[in-house]
Amino acid sequence: MPLLAVVVLSAGEPPAALPKASGNAGKAGSYQVQCGQAGYSYWVNVPASPAGTHFGLHVFFHGQNGQGGAQHFGQWEDRLLKTYDLIGINMCYADGDNMKDTGGKVAAARAAVLQVMADYPVVPGRGMVACFSGGGLPCGQWYAEAARNRGPAWPFTALALYSANYRSGVQPLPETGWFVGVNQQEWTLAQLGATQTARFGEALAAIAKSGPDQRFLCLPGVGHSIDNRAVDAAAELFHRVDLAYAPFIHVPEGMPRQLLPIIAQANDGNLGAAATALAKLKPGAVPAEAVEDLQKRIDARAAAQVALITSLAANDLHLAAFYGNRFAKGLKSHAREAELTAAMAPVLKERKAAQAAAGALDAFAKLFPQVFVKDATIAAQAVPALEQMVKAAGERSNLGRMAADLLALPHAPAPGK
Repeated sequence: MPLLAVVVLSAGEPPAALPKASGNAGKAGSYQVQCGQAGYSYWVNVPASPAGTHFGLHVFFHGQNGQGGAQHFGQWEDRLLKTYDLIGINMCYADGDNMKDTGGKVAAARAAVLQVMADYPVVPGRGMVACFSGGGLPCGQWYAEAARNRGPAWPFTALALYSANYRSGVQPLPETGWFVGVNQQEWTLAQLGATQTARFGEALAAIAKSGPDQRFLCLPGVGHSIDNRAVDAAAELFHRVDLAYAPFIHVPEGMPRQLLPIIAQANDGNLGAAATALAKLKPGAVPAEAVEDLQKRIDARAAAQVALITSLAANDLHLAAFYGNRFAKGLKSHAREAELTAAMAPVLKERKAAQAAAGALDAFAKLFPQVFVKDATIAAQAVPALEQMVKAAGERSNLGRMAADLLALPHAPAPGK
C-alpha cells in the first residue's frame, strides 16, 4: 500500500501534511494504539476490503465509564464499516470521564484520525463521527472548534448523536447530515430529552445550508442504550449524504500531476467534467493503469448515484428530487446521464407531490420545537399535523418515518379532555 503524503479534498483547499506512517500502516483487523497522553488510546477496525479500496472514517466517543467497550465494533461493523468501506476508530479514555480534560480527549481524537489517515488510503471529508452519552462532550467540542473547515481537521460529512450530552449548538454549515436519537425511557436522564431535541431543532433550522436530509428517532420503551434501529437509521443517512457531499478519491504519493485537477473535479461532485477531462488526456501522458483506475472509480460513483435516485424515486419524492437535481448537474455529459434522467422520470411526473413533500418538511421544521410537551409526550395539537406530514411525504420517506415514529409515542390529552 503506497504511503499517503498529502490529502486533496477539493480544488480550493491546499494539501495538508500528515504524520509519518506508523508500524500499523496497512494492517487489517482490529488493534489498539496508545496515544501520547497517558491513559488515552484508541481502537482501530479495518474492514476486509478489496485491494485499492479508498476508505472513509467512523469515529466513536464512548459514554461515561464506557472505556471497556472501546475494543468492540459490533454495532458499526456490518452496518457501516464493511458496507461503506469505513475504518472504525473507537476512542478509549482510561479514566472514563469525558468531563475531565475534555480538551485533551479532543486532542487525542484529532491525533488518532490523522495517524489513521497516514496509515491507510483515507479520503478526508468522507466519514461519520458518533457519540453516546458523555461522549457528546468531546465530540461537541471538536465540532465547535473545527467543523467549519471540513478536511483533515474535521473529516466528516455526517454526525450521529446517540443519547449524547452534546451541548454545542449546531452551526448552519453546508452539506451536513445529522442523526439525533434519544429514547423514551431516558428522556429525563441528564436532560437528554431537552438537549437532543434542541440539537435537532437547530439542525432543522439549518437545512437551507446543511440540506434537507436529517433524522430524529425516539424509540418507545427503550432506555439508555444504543439500539440497532438507531444505528440502521444513521447508516441510511450516511449513505445518502456520502454519495451527495463527500469526496471519494484518495490521492497517494506519486499521483501523476495531470490527474490532480481531474480528481479535484470528481471529489467536488463534477463527475461528467472529470470523465471528459480524463478522456482528453494524451495517450501515454499518464500510466494507463492510473487512468483506468480513475475511470472505474468515477463510473462506480455515478452508478451508485443513479441507484440511490432509483430507490428514492419509489420511496421519497422530496429527497429524490433534491439529490437527483444535484446529481444531474454533476453527471452532465457523463455516460450515465441518460440513466439518471430515466431514474428521475417518476419524480418529474409527480412534481406536485414532491413539492408537497418539501412543504411538509418546512412545516415539520417549524413544528418540531413545539412537538413535545413533557418528557417524551407529543403535544395534542401536533398530532394532526404529524399525521398530515406522513401522508404528504409518504410513509416510506425519511420525513414520513420520522413523523410516524413521533406518533408512536404517548400523546398528551387534547385541551378540555
